[in-house]
Amino acid sequence: MMVRGSAAVFLWYAILTHQYQYNYIYSYSNNSLRNLGIFQLASSFWGGQEGSFMLWLLLTSIVGIILQSYSSKRGDLEPRVMAVFTLATSFLLVMVSPWFKNPFEYIWAVPTFVKVEHLNSQFFSLPFIQQFYFTDQSTNQSFIQINSQLVSLLSQAGVSVNQFIIDGKGLNPQLLNFWMQIHPPILFSGFSMATVPFAFAIAALMKNDYKDYDVRVSVLGHLQRGGSPSAMDRVNASRLGHAAVEALIDDQKSVMVGMMNGEITLVPFRRAVKLHKDVNHSLVELARILSV
Repeated sequence: MMVRGSAAVFLWYAILTHQYQYNYIYSYSNNSLRNLGIFQLASSFWGGQEGSFMLWLLLTSIVGIILQSYSSKRGDLEPRVMAVFTLATSFLLVMVSPWFKNPFEYIWAVPTFVKVEHLNSQFFSLPFIQQFYFTDQSTNQSFIQINSQLVSLLSQAGVSVNQFIIDGKGLNPQLLNFWMQIHPPILFSGFSMATVPFAFAIAALMKNDYKDYDVRVSVLGHLQRGGSPSAMDRVNASRLGHAAVEALIDDQKSVMVGMMNGEITLVPFRRAVKLHKDVNHSLVELARILSV
C-alpha cells in the first residue's frame, strides 16, 4: 500500500508542478488548467488510461486496508479473502507496469512531435535544434521531435527536458465539465468495492464447507398458489411434461401444450396469441375488497 500510495502522490505532485518530461502529464495537462482551479488541474490524474488505472489501483488499495481489518476479526476468513483480493490488485499493478499503461513513461521513450508553442523559444538558438525541427505542410504547424538523442544533446548543453517543454496538450475538453470530472472517481470507487463480494464468494468456494447452511428448493409456482402441489397438480404436470416431450419427438414446432376439458392438446402459438378472453370484473372487484 505504501508503494502504491507513494506512486499516486508523486503523480499528483508531477501534475501540480507541470513535470512535462512525463508523456502522460504532457498529454493530459497544461498551464491553463491552473487558472480554472486546482481541482481541474488535479483531475488530469485520471484524464487518460494510465492515470485511470492508477486511480483504480489506489482506491482498491484503500478498500483492501479496510477489508483486511474486517476479515481479520472473522476467524480464518482473512487468508482466503485477502489472497483473492491481492490477486485482483495484482492485475491492476500489471496494468500500470512499464509493459502496459505506465503513467511515468518519459516523453522521449517513444519519439514524440511537440508543437513549438509548447517549447521554450529561448533554446531554439542552440545549434543542434534545427535537425529536430519539422513543419507540417498541410497545416503549416511547426514541431520539434523529442527523442533520446535530443534529450542527450540538451543535457550536454545544461538544459533539462522540463525547462525545454513549458506547456502540455491539456485535458480532454469533456473533462472540463464538473460532472465528467467526478465521474471517474465515483466509477472506480464502485469497481474497487465490487471486488469485496467477489473475494468473499471465492473464499467461500475455496473453504468448501456448507454444513452450517440449510438449503431447500422453493418453486415459485407453488408459493403463488399458496402451498404445496396437490396430487392432481402432480398428475397434470406429468401429463403436460410427457406431451411436451412427445411433441418434440414428433418434430412439432411453434405449439404450446395445454389442457382443454381435461384433455391434453397442442395449441399453435398463432392461435394462442389471437385468442381473446374477457376479464371477469366481479373477480377483480372481489380481489380488491379482499386485499384491503
